[in-house]
Amino acid sequence: MFVIDKIGSRQQEKCSAFYKLYEQLNNLYFNFLEKDRTYYLLTHE
Repeated sequence: MFVIDKIGSRQQEKCSAFYKLYEQLNNLYFNFLEKDRTYYLLTHE
């Protein structure tokens, strides 16, 4: 049981690290889209 718990928590850490990375990429992507849209609006009035 204890061993499984240890493995489980390590798995959890891995997942949360991946999730953080995924969130950062998502934020970058959405920031990029926002800037892109703003630029488009400024240049196509």
